[in-house]
Amino acid sequence: MSTGMLLDYLAVRLNGPRAAAVRLRIGLDVTGDQGGPAEERFRLIVENGILRHTAPDPAENPAGTLRIHHAALADLAYGATTLDDLLAANTAALNGDRTDLDTLLDLLDTFTAGFDVVVPNI
Repeated sequence: MSTGMLLDYLAVRLNGPRAAAVRLRIGLDVTGDQGGPAEERFRLIVENGILRHTAPDPAENPAGTLRIHHAALADLAYGATTLDDLLAANTAALNGDRTDLDTLLDLLDTFTAGFDVVVPNI
């Protein structure tokens, strides 16, 4: 999946009612699998119960920026790993304050595959 698609998936996982009064600004630098220079840079913005991603605005300085390998971002988006595990494995690094990022991750819903797609009308 492209980075934009992964970020869209994170937006789907955001619990809008819980995030309604939250305002977050997080920097995101996505690197290739070898951890070289950032290939893509984003600003994650949570406000009015939605998560959106944009190009970074030089006039806006987020409190924290996450630098992460693309594959590690996929694992984080899917809920297959935690931020602490990624930081310990050196597949992610955080510059600045991690409070906004922790808040975002706490606002994500976890989906289960065991639900009825069609329910009989009884």
